[in-house]
This record gives sequence, C-alpha cells and structure tokens, in this order.
Amino acid sequence: MQKRLVIGCAIFLLTGTAFAASISIQMKASYFLPSDEYFKSIYGNAPTYGAKIGFDIWKSIGIWLDAEFYSKTGKTTLMSEETKLQLIPITAGVRYMFLPDKNFSPYLGAGIGYFQYKETNPIGSVSKGDVGFIIQGGFVFKLNRMIFVDVQGSYSSCKANPSGVEAELGGIKVGLGLGISL
Repeated sequence: MQKRLVIGCAIFLLTGTAFAASISIQMKASYFLPSDEYFKSIYGNAPTYGAKIGFDIWKSIGIWLDAEFYSKTGKTTLMSEETKLQLIPITAGVRYMFLPDKNFSPYLGAGIGYFQYKETNPIGSVSKGDVGFIIQGGFVFKLNRMIFVDVQGSYSSCKANPSGVEAELGGIKVGLGLGISL
C-alpha cells in the first residue's frame, strides 16, 4: 500500500508540473478538532503542522497535495495509562478558485487521503494506514505577486479499525498557510 501511495504521489506531482499554469508551495499550521468522541476523550484537540503544493491547471481549476503531522500524548480510558498517537494524513484533490486573478480569492476543494497512524501504549502498539476523504475551503490573500496567506478550513473522515476497535481519524481543521506562487 505504501509503495502505491508513493507511486501515486509521484505521478500526481509529475502530471501537475507538466500541465501547471502556476505552482504554489506553502507551510501551514492548523488546529485539529477530532470528530470521534472516544478519540477526543483520549487525545483532545491539538495543533497540526504541514505543507501543501498546488498546481493551477486550467482557469479556476487546480489540484493539490497536502501532508500534515499530528502528535499527541493522552491517557487510556480504562487504566489511565499513557498512550501516544502520531497521525500523518496525506491528501490530494481538486480545487476551484472563485476569483483566481484577484488579491482575495475564496476556494472549495475535495479529495481523498491516506491516513497513516501509529499508537503506542502499555497494552501494545498499532501502526497502520487507511483511506479517507477530505473537503476543504478557504480564502487566499495575495500579499504581492508571489507571496500569499491561505486561511483554510477542512473536514476529513477516515474510518480505521485497528485491533478490532473502530475509530474515526478525521475531523475539522482550521488554520493558516504562508506560501509562494511560482
């Protein structure tokens, strides 16, 4: 599965580069609000950090590839023992910019993702990945010809079933990105 993901991402990047009218790269920070109550009771809300690359391919249409990192320590619900979670969602999709030539442009997008996770606690360790989806929207503010700020929000969903316990790894994220357009 991981080899297919790497090959898919490479094809995505090469295709985007070949057909791109412009390319954007950004670093971002978000605040993650998990939608699963069990997940939230153990780990709570927390910041995530990541990077995003986008390709404008035709008028208002673009594609994007995004990777984020979430890491949190919590307490198990039964014995209150320390448990650690690392979650790395890698998502890709299509985006529509409503005012692509303006200094302020709202956008909407949708895509799929691979959610890699690793949880470690005294009971055991689980490392796995599952496929989910993402819907995102936001506003891009161009500070000049190359530099922009991206105010973004997203909702993701990924049903995982590690060790026979179903969990929802997605939720709502709100954040900011700072990037350059080439």
